[in-house]
Amino acid sequence: MIDRALLRERPDYCKQLINKKDPSFPIDRLLVLEHDVYERVRDIERLRHEKNILAQRGAQMRTDEALRKQARALHDQLAVKETELKEIEAIFYDLYLRCPNLPDEDVPAGGKEANAIVKTWGEKPVFSFEPQHHVALNEKLGFFDFQAGARMTGSQFVFYKNQGAKLIYALGLYMMRHNQKYGYELVLPPYLVNEAALVGASNFPRFRDAVYEIKDDNLFLTPTAEVNLTSLYRDHIFLHAALPSLSPIEPSLLYNMASP
Repeated sequence: MIDRALLRERPDYCKQLINKKDPSFPIDRLLVLEHDVYERVRDIERLRHEKNILAQRGAQMRTDEALRKQARALHDQLAVKETELKEIEAIFYDLYLRCPNLPDEDVPAGGKEANAIVKTWGEKPVFSFEPQHHVALNEKLGFFDFQAGARMTGSQFVFYKNQGAKLIYALGLYMMRHNQKYGYELVLPPYLVNEAALVGASNFPRFRDAVYEIKDDNLFLTPTAEVNLTSLYRDHIFLHAALPSLSPIEPSLLYNMASP
C-alpha cells in the first residue's frame, strides 16, 4: 500500500511508476480523490476547532441567542460535510486498495513478457528417461482422483489417496524440518480470517470475488498463508526494545519509498 503522503507530495513520481506497472490503472482519478479527501478532512477539522471555541465561549457567559444560533448552524454544516466525507472516502479507499504497489525503478515496464533473467543458479537436471506429465503418472500410480474431488466439491479439487496422501504429508514434514534448521518459527494459523485481515494483505477489495465466504459469521477461508502472517501483529504497537536488532548490513537493504 502506498503512503498517502507520498501520493500527495510526489504525484508525478507515483504516476510514472504505477503507469509502468499497470498502465490501465486510473492513477489520475486516485490522485484527484486523495486530494479531495485530504482537503475535506482539513475543512472539517477547521470547523470542529471553531465549534470548540464557540463551546468555550458559551461556557464563559450567560445565555446568548446569537451564539446558540451560530453554534447550531456550525453543527448542521459539520453534519453535512462529515456525511459527504464518508461518501467520498468510501469511493477513494475502494480505488486506493486496488492500486498496485510502486515497483522498483529498475523493473522493466510491461507484463510478464517484459521480464528479464537477472541471475541463474545451478544447472538444469538431465534425466536418463523422458519425464511424464503428472496426470499420466497418476494413471499408473493412482495418487489422486480428480473425478472424486469434483463429485464431492467441484472442479479443480483433488482427492488424494494412498501414496499420494503420504507424499503430501511427507513434503510438508520435510519443509517444516528444513526451515526450522534456519531459524524459522512454526505456526499453525486459523483457516478462517476476518475481512480486516484480507484488506491488510491487499487481497480485498481486488480479489474479493475469488475468496470463499462464511456469510453468517463474516469470515473467509484464507487464500494464502501470507494473509494470516501479515495479520499476526496487526494493530499491535511494539516497544523499541522488543524489536529485533539489525545487523550492520541489513539497513542498506531497507527501501526508502520517498527516495527519487
